[in-house]
Amino acid sequence: MADVINIIYLKDGIGGGQDSNGVVTHQENIQITFDEIIENTIDAIADSGLIGGQQHRLNSNLILQSNIEAFVHPDDLGYNWIFELTYSTSGFNESSLEDDTYTPKVSFGKWTYNRVVSVDKETDDVIKLPTGEPYDPQPVEQVSAVLLSVTMKEYSANISRISMIGSINQSAIRICGVSCPKYCAMLDDYRPVPHRDNDGFLTFRNTFVFKLKFFKNKSGQEIGFKLESLAASFNELIDGDLTEITVKDIDDNDVPVATPQMVDAVGAKTTTPYYQEWVIHDLANFSSFGLPSSYPVS
Repeated sequence: MADVINIIYLKDGIGGGQDSNGVVTHQENIQITFDEIIENTIDAIADSGLIGGQQHRLNSNLILQSNIEAFVHPDDLGYNWIFELTYSTSGFNESSLEDDTYTPKVSFGKWTYNRVVSVDKETDDVIKLPTGEPYDPQPVEQVSAVLLSVTMKEYSANISRISMIGSINQSAIRICGVSCPKYCAMLDDYRPVPHRDNDGFLTFRNTFVFKLKFFKNKSGQEIGFKLESLAASFNELIDGDLTEITVKDIDDNDVPVATPQMVDAVGAKTTTPYYQEWVIHDLANFSSFGLPSSYPVS
């Protein structure tokens, strides 16, 4: 059995149309390079991994039909084959295919994380002792959040995605019916698993696991995995100079404060909480995964 070395999607042969029932047909040609010479069409189609019922790489509504044509590239000995493919939105009902083989599998769960609570959620007052000092240790809440797992059939392991584990979405995306604003979805795990069907065709069951976090900042905007921190310091800026914050002791002497004091956007001491936001995780474009946007997935 020959292995596929490279696939080229050719401009020549791209076209299609729509019939009176609204069914769209799309044709295209691809060139596949194998690692050894293939002498006949049966082996070329079998080793290509092409099989009726596959989704188009760019549009999951287009389904590959079984009438695949293949021939050796005119200037080649048999390493390079041209395949003429026809896709259709009418689907594919070949009985020999596994049921729902190409339907993504979706499951929902939960994960938890701890968060320091510095402000009363009803009054928005800073949580502190009557002396004005913060609690030590500060109060912590345990938050439950959504864990979303999606397993899809694909035609590559896409190993490069492993390096994206731990990244968060750089733009808003909708995954299996869940709208995730920017920064609210983290790729927590990616597991590619090779799979061969009864006819020996190699595909992959690739599983994406996302942690979703819909944490809202003080203005009510969902910022997810961004870090929101209360600005507090032992120093403040006065006329552009970094100056130690002091208080009077019982002898009316200026002494440094024992705990950080709140500062505002320009670094001046304040009694009004001011929060800063930071992106502390790598950003990634999850739209390139081709994940289903609706739920249930059909």
